[in-house]
Amino acid sequence: MPFFGLCLGHQLLAESLGGTVGPADKPEVGILPVQLTAAGRHSPLFKGLKPIIECTQGHGAEVKTAPAGSEILAESPDCRIQALAYGSHAYSVQFHSELTLDIIDACLELPEYKADFEAMMGTEGIALFREESERRTPMFEDCAKALYENWAQCALK
Repeated sequence: MPFFGLCLGHQLLAESLGGTVGPADKPEVGILPVQLTAAGRHSPLFKGLKPIIECTQGHGAEVKTAPAGSEILAESPDCRIQALAYGSHAYSVQFHSELTLDIIDACLELPEYKADFEAMMGTEGIALFREESERRTPMFEDCAKALYENWAQCALK
C-alpha cells in the first residue's frame, strides 16, 4: 500500500516494520540541513532535489534503528535516519516538508509549542526562525512540491 509519512509518520513507519524509535540524542529544531545518502541520491523520492536540503525540523524523538529491508535515504549531523524507503511504495521523512508560514505561525501561537521553541531556541531564536522561514518559503514550497509529486509517481507504479 502506498505510504508517505512525515515526522511522527516517519517514526510510526519504522516502528511498525520492526525498527526502533526513541528520544533524540539531540533534538532538532529550526531550519537545518539534511544530506541525501547514496541511496537517497538515486531514489525516485528525491528526484530533482539537491544532495543537501535545508529543512524545517522540530522533533525530540527519532528513528534509532531502521527496519530490516529498508533503505536510509537521508541523514543529518544529529539524526542518522532522516528519510526511509521500504520497498517501492512506502517512504518517510523526519523533517517537515508540509509546513507553510501560516502553519508555523499557528504553531508559535500555541503556548505548549511556543514554550518548547523558547526552551530550545530562546525568544530571539523564535523571531529569527520565523524570519528565516518567511525568507525561505519559496525554497520550502519547491522542495515539498517535488517530494509530493515524486511520491505520487512512486505510488502509481
